[in-house]
Amino acid sequence: MSRPVVRRFLDLSTVHLPNTLRRFGTRDGDPLAWGGAVVVATDYGFLLWVPDEPLVSAQAEEQDLPDVVLKIQLFARRHGCDYVLFDADGPTCDGLDTWEEAAEPLSAAEIAEEKNILRGEEEMQNSPRRRS
Repeated sequence: MSRPVVRRFLDLSTVHLPNTLRRFGTRDGDPLAWGGAVVVATDYGFLLWVPDEPLVSAQAEEQDLPDVVLKIQLFARRHGCDYVLFDADGPTCDGLDTWEEAAEPLSAAEIAEEKNILRGEEEMQNSPRRRS
């Protein structure tokens, strides 16, 4: 019977990513901003795969990998990690760059959706409760 393979990941805040990369998971995001990196958007950030040799991999595949992504992959690999989990509430790490989050105005559709959610919550609070 074989043993399960357990992998390590580096847990990081999304503030370690510039806004161009953070937007990937949004409707306006551009997956090409990540170059050839293998990355998946999650509800609150991203999961980034770290090659065994990030520098060699980026050069061999002629990836247009952003410097910040390569730097984070190298940092993660030095710490024995196969993945990086970027989370909005994740920890920051000394030695890695950080960026301020850009405050983006809500679109008209997003404002309408927020209003509908609030109306629905108000209706639930104001509705009479039935007793069983």
